[in-house]
Amino acid sequence: SQISSLQSGMTTGGSEWLQILKINFLLDTQFLIIYAKDMIAEIVPEKRTAPDKNTFSYLVPSELQSQIQIGSIVDIPFGKKEIRGVILRIQNTDNRIQVDYELKEIKSVNSEFTIPREYLDIAKWISEYYLCSLGEAISLFLPPAISHPRNKLANHESRITSHEIRLTSEQEEIFQKLVYKLSTINPKPSLIHGVTGSGKTEIYLKLAREAIKINKQVVVLVPEIMLTPQTVEKFEQIFPDQVCLLHSGLSKSEKYLSYKQFANSEKKIIIGPRSALLVPNQNIGLIIIDEEQEDAYKQEKDPRYHAVDLAEKIAQKLGALLVLGTATPRIETYHKPKGEFLTSSN
Repeated sequence: SQISSLQSGMTTGGSEWLQILKINFLLDTQFLIIYAKDMIAEIVPEKRTAPDKNTFSYLVPSELQSQIQIGSIVDIPFGKKEIRGVILRIQNTDNRIQVDYELKEIKSVNSEFTIPREYLDIAKWISEYYLCSLGEAISLFLPPAISHPRNKLANHESRITSHEIRLTSEQEEIFQKLVYKLSTINPKPSLIHGVTGSGKTEIYLKLAREAIKINKQVVVLVPEIMLTPQTVEKFEQIFPDQVCLLHSGLSKSEKYLSYKQFANSEKKIIIGPRSALLVPNQNIGLIIIDEEQEDAYKQEKDPRYHAVDLAEKIAQKLGALLVLGTATPRIETYHKPKGEFLTSSN
């Protein structure tokens, strides 16, 4: 009726304008799509997006609706590519909704991994604190992308050897303070200040043993794993079959396996540089960062972050104990008002 009234009022020579108006009118209505009784997911794609557009809407096919939840990792069409994304919100369209574009469907759901809600909150903090997109931040916590992951794993029981870890009286005093904090709610970070050979590793080992006894996971960060073989060897000696490594020297399949073992709590301890901090697990109870002053803990490419600051945020969110060790603490670590300063001299 709108087009008819416009047509009746037009003079000769206006027919071309009328045709354009008809086309535009039809285009405006052609893509006014009504969705009802559908499930729509708001998804963060694992890539940089515009600052004002962090999530995109996708239809959830009926056969996938029982498989998804907040934090599900999904494959989605994005432009001309198919990429991964993480579900941030789910909407059941019991009421009719209208959009002016056609929604695409989720292609598949990763059945092995889900990003815990705590890590979704941490990703939001990363994007705000380090000024990157939410997609870049959330991509930090995704498993390595490989075509044919190895699903078969050796079924090891959780074992801790009875190997004695000897501490001096000073080290024992530090350990007792830390083990008490391990069982408290939202413990403040602690810094062990001690030179090389002052027994920090022995304190780490004994503390990790206590964390595992209360069924907690342990993250141990080292600046460069190739330069700290003794630390790795000691942990593997005390905790046989319970240590997984994650570092740049591994193949994609090996990285995927380590991610799987720790994320699914199949192994209790993960050791590596800053990437070892990025394997999500809600049951982490202890995070240890050795030589916290090293620049290797800074990621220089986007998304940029400092592993010590990120570890503090993760520990805070999960209620875990963060222990830093160094002979030469960073100025900001030394002067932080919160936390506890412990000295190991021999």
